[in-house]
Amino acid sequence: MRFSAMLAKEYKLINISLINCSPGWTNKAGRQHNIILINYTHLRFGLTNHGISAHQKALTVSGNFKLMQQLIKNYLIMSTTYHSNGRVKWSLGSAYHENGRTAFSLGTAYHENGRTAFSLGTAYHDNGRTALSLGTAYHSNGRTAFSLGTAYHSNGRTAFSLGTFYDENGRVVDNKSFSIGLGRGIQMQIIPTIKITVYGRKIN
Repeated sequence: MRFSAMLAKEYKLINISLINCSPGWTNKAGRQHNIILINYTHLRFGLTNHGISAHQKALTVSGNFKLMQQLIKNYLIMSTTYHSNGRVKWSLGSAYHENGRTAFSLGTAYHENGRTAFSLGTAYHDNGRTALSLGTAYHSNGRTAFSLGTAYHSNGRTAFSLGTFYDENGRVVDNKSFSIGLGRGIQMQIIPTIKITVYGRKIN
């Protein structure tokens, strides 16, 4: 079976990490096989399984190198997004603010003023105040945003408790999540799970 046929019939693209250059496919049984990209000038890739090298496995399945090269090229193009001012927003696993400063790189997020937004499990607002630490979240004004299963608005009123969401005026609302902003382009979802995004992409 040619590799191109396997892509079309049995495998689906699930994720390409441009940090460690390890794209992967998952088969119908849920088993993941990595496609290894050694470098950008001399491509060698193939299914890795049972200790067989990526290059050997590629030869075994008659890998279509040109097809794989085009798939990776297309992914790199699609993965780059831009701000309205034309500057890069996301590219090759890193994010940037409109002013050109780094917004996310190698696991750490930054505000457009250069301050750290997220690092090693702790999040910060752009004014320097802690936004998340040891399971407790805080608003930029210092008030608690989440503690022991209950979320709060910046005015101190309950935002979520015992499965019910409330607006800033205390009225019940039909929401599914609760988030707070940490700074331009950086959001922290608190309910249902802690999730930090930089310009729409999850980073934690």
